[in-house]
Amino acid sequence: MQPYSVIHRLNNTVIDNPVERIEAVIQVDFKDTVQGSIETDSFTFVNEAFTIIQQVVKDGLNGGNGIFEGLPYSIDIQEGQNSENVFKGFLDMKSLEFLIPSEPKIVARVIKEDGLNNLSERLEGLTFALLEANGSITKSSYEDIETIIEKKVTFLEQALLALSIYLMIKEIIESIRTIADTIATIASITSSSATGALGALVYAIASLIFQAAYTALMIVALIDLVTEFLNNLIPPVKKLKAIKLRTGLNSIFNYLGYQFVSPIKELDEYYYMPSKAEGRQNKGIPFDSDFGFIANEFVQLCTSMFKAQIFVQNGVVQLRNEKDDFFLKESTYILPDVLDAPFSYNTDELKESTLISFRDDISDEYTVDNWKGTSYVVTAKPKTKTNEKAVQINGLNEVRIPLSLGNRKEGLTSLENALNSFITTANQLFGVFGASNTFPLLTKRVGLLKVSTQFFNNPKILKVKSGKLPLDYRTGLSAKYLYDNYINYDSFVQNNYKRQRKVYQAVTIPFSYSDYKKVLNNSYFTTNEGKNGKITSLTWTIESDKAEIDFYIEEIYTRNLTEEFYETE
Repeated sequence: MQPYSVIHRLNNTVIDNPVERIEAVIQVDFKDTVQGSIETDSFTFVNEAFTIIQQVVKDGLNGGNGIFEGLPYSIDIQEGQNSENVFKGFLDMKSLEFLIPSEPKIVARVIKEDGLNNLSERLEGLTFALLEANGSITKSSYEDIETIIEKKVTFLEQALLALSIYLMIKEIIESIRTIADTIATIASITSSSATGALGALVYAIASLIFQAAYTALMIVALIDLVTEFLNNLIPPVKKLKAIKLRTGLNSIFNYLGYQFVSPIKELDEYYYMPSKAEGRQNKGIPFDSDFGFIANEFVQLCTSMFKAQIFVQNGVVQLRNEKDDFFLKESTYILPDVLDAPFSYNTDELKESTLISFRDDISDEYTVDNWKGTSYVVTAKPKTKTNEKAVQINGLNEVRIPLSLGNRKEGLTSLENALNSFITTANQLFGVFGASNTFPLLTKRVGLLKVSTQFFNNPKILKVKSGKLPLDYRTGLSAKYLYDNYINYDSFVQNNYKRQRKVYQAVTIPFSYSDYKKVLNNSYFTTNEGKNGKITSLTWTIESDKAEIDFYIEEIYTRNLTEEFYETE
């Protein structure tokens, strides 16, 4: 028996130990994260604990919290005068099983308060619509992205418009000539004393008025036609709303009661622009048809792009890339000498190909015109081999990002420069009739987001600086960029072969509650020989000096590997 005792509290009240007191087990899964996802065996609550739970359920009928809010539950270790908490969480009220009428017992599981399981479940039910409705997202959360809707007009359309303009100008010139002739006729009649001159004069004046009105209407129509012509080629700038990734994550976790911290700099540079549809408001948050509308999807988008993991500590959610040495530096646990246990190599984790890709969007033609950066393939292969058929590297690792990349306006084209000359001539022509500077000259709009239509089906991910796309809008946000800076964590070659490991399973080690505190929020460790490793699974019987763990040790076991790279152009 250990020189300490275990104290259970339910709803801040000390209770009789659950029936499973001696066998109470805490299971912690570290497989995909540095921080454990805690699961415990079901506990059987009796006596006062039974009464507390039963009363809380009944209170839900009379203004109390009822069954849908977990009861505070904690486990403390008492050693002499010192008491330390080893578990703080809630009773999983959804798992309640009443054993009445056989005997007054309730079976239930427990959930860690700041645990990843609890956080994940809450993310699955949270949407951006709710964040907007309760004020966590406001108009100030959005940013304006200057956008040109540059329709791909066909040659035939432009030719017909140009022909229409030519015919109208020709008609205006003919009308002006007719007006001049009419004015000459009026002058001739007024200087003549011939019989019938009065009738001819009235007719000529009426003709002049008609010709002048007709010419004015033609000029108005021509201005409209030239405006349409120019808008097809040089559309006006619009401001479409988007939201910075960090702003979105802050809003999500703040709503759930956490602060959010991440050193990933791209969270301040990358923006999420939702799909745009007719009749929708111009908002910067995902719509219900967009990937990312559910908070869990938005978080998943960030963890996928940046090969990141989430952990919670002291009410703060942190998002860090798996290559970040923060976890190893913060680790304090030293693994006992158990490396003589059976092991295997993690060869099954090496995939022949890794594919990172963004989604295209046929509703925005520019996404299928510019493929640069939209996908990147990395292939692992042996440097030397004897028999191709015997090579045992296979499988595919896919990282598919369900957003589209944006396209940048790169400056005035030769056509736009030619149009400036046309605009100058048009302004001179209309200036004769008092409509000076009807059409402003084109100005450079370099760096603006370019789309082929004002409505598009798939949300976009954009690198933005001061409302525009910078020069490195594709080199600084592409499948290759994400691989080189983040996703290559999974490479068996990059980072000095760091991903190669020895794998151990079901190893029993000496383990105390002080060890539990060290590994719960940071499963990385060092060995007495100075090697680095990580616990991937832990099963600890609370009132025992032992635990069973799965873990790995970083160890290079082959250098006969190389990688080939292919980027879509």
